[in-house]
Amino acid sequence: MNQLAELFKRLNYNNIIDVANLKLLAKWITENFATGNDKVQDKGMFFNTIYAVLKNCKREPPKTKRILVELAKYIKPEDRKKE
Repeated sequence: MNQLAELFKRLNYNNIIDVANLKLLAKWITENFATGNDKVQDKGMFFNTIYAVLKNCKREPPKTKRILVELAKYIKPEDRKKE
């Protein structure tokens, strides 16, 4: 979940997608993606996790765990424009 949210965060701050606000993006992610397990997951908890990654740099996955970096490059938090 963190990897997917962090990918969308990079897409947003690299201006590849246009997002009105991070809550709408988190809602869209939770409505359009599912986890890989068969158990029913608490949608509220899933939303909170996604939203936390989108707005908080400390929740981002480490460099070795980032996905599709060639699509949207990683920018250090201090070098990003205000999100």
